[in-house]
Amino acid sequence: MDTEGRRLRLAAIFLGFLFIAVALGSGSIASAHQGGKAIPKVNISVAPHAAGPLTLAISARITDADSGTPVEGASVNFEAMMTDPHEMWTLPTPMTETAEPGVYSAIIKFSMAAEWKFIVRVDGANVQPATAEYKYRITFQGAEADPLAQGVTSTAGVQTPTRAQVKVAGSLGSGDVFPIASLAIHSLSAIVWVGLTVLLVFAASDDKSRRIGEDFREELLEKGSRWRGVAVAAGVVLVLTGIYNTIVIAPFKIAPTPDAMSNAMKVPFGGTYLAILGSKIVLMALLVVINRIPAKDPVHSARFALKADAVLLPLLLVAVVALRYVHVLSHVAQSVA
Repeated sequence: MDTEGRRLRLAAIFLGFLFIAVALGSGSIASAHQGGKAIPKVNISVAPHAAGPLTLAISARITDADSGTPVEGASVNFEAMMTDPHEMWTLPTPMTETAEPGVYSAIIKFSMAAEWKFIVRVDGANVQPATAEYKYRITFQGAEADPLAQGVTSTAGVQTPTRAQVKVAGSLGSGDVFPIASLAIHSLSAIVWVGLTVLLVFAASDDKSRRIGEDFREELLEKGSRWRGVAVAAGVVLVLTGIYNTIVIAPFKIAPTPDAMSNAMKVPFGGTYLAILGSKIVLMALLVVINRIPAKDPVHSARFALKADAVLLPLLLVAVVALRYVHVLSHVAQSVA
């Protein structure tokens, strides 16, 4: 009898624990589906599309986070943010629900080969709002997607590519401060450096004329001249801001590595851009070297430097303008390819 009673007590305890577990599970499910809305779980897949370069087929599989059942009838939008080498947003693009339950797709043509963050936003009457983010690297050659987070698979659905519309913001963000400030400082440094360099060389070669006052000429040419110090400082700032601008504002990622150079050559006008950039660096180096060559005859050296500057400075200006022009051409070629 005692044995039978013990069994009954154990059975009652077991049923009590089972009841509590079921109650807790039901409570969690009820809280997850508060208001009858499912919590969506989003998985995306990306694959190159035959429509052309920089065109990707993107699909999002949306399931209920608790039951794993497909979420149908949701409102799904896709947008993207370029994170490198620039920052750029695209406008939301609706993703079409396919014949496969819970799968939504879109074919998007991107404006540039770069590092992108893909953002999928889910909403609807039967689903709680949710956002999923994934990082991908898009290359220009063959529009291959090199995912940083997800596997590449093919997708069915929409057959007509949608061009990603770039969002033009009405205000500047914190990420715009340094590039704009660097461009402004670069321009100001160039004006100061070129102006003082020409003035110093001209003063050194103007020993017999009166176009520059003698006191001012001596002040310019003395060893500890503040004017020379300003010219050197402006030159250093010019080089540093030039390096920063080249890395940040270039139409593709620039790095001193074989892979980066190879990828740049595949971008439209990438080889031309690198060639002009190289010539700009060479011209800058020549200007620095020529104006720093020591000589026994300072006057003769200054006159030679002045003649060299008269040739190199216009060439440098041409290289700067050409680099900006090719920069725009590269962006346009990538966006319309």
